[in-house]
Amino acid sequence: MPGQFLSTSERDRLARFPTSLSQEEVITYFTLTEEDIQQVTQQRRPVNRLGYALQLCIVRFLGFVPSDLLSPSEEIVTFLADQLVISSIVIADYGSRVKTPSEHLQSILSYLG
Repeated sequence: MPGQFLSTSERDRLARFPTSLSQEEVITYFTLTEEDIQQVTQQRRPVNRLGYALQLCIVRFLGFVPSDLLSPSEEIVTFLADQLVISSIVIADYGSRVKTPSEHLQSILSYLG
């Protein structure tokens, strides 16, 4: 019988967004480029722009989007919202249309190639 590479708790930890990031990690992985902003601003509503940007940066950072998309810290959401000049509180409404996050993810994956 093959052994397990990771324990259950280790696999669970890798499937979630980290509970804390350094300031350097936030700047490195959550700063939007001009091309990113052009992509993000194709979304009509502020909530969708912020949600799209959040998913884009999470994919770059983790290589996947955790099932609890809204688990990143307020600091990260605010950092992205400030770059887009929108209120960070709108993120609470992201995904009110169930298909939106998955449609955004498909667009992001296409954008990133």
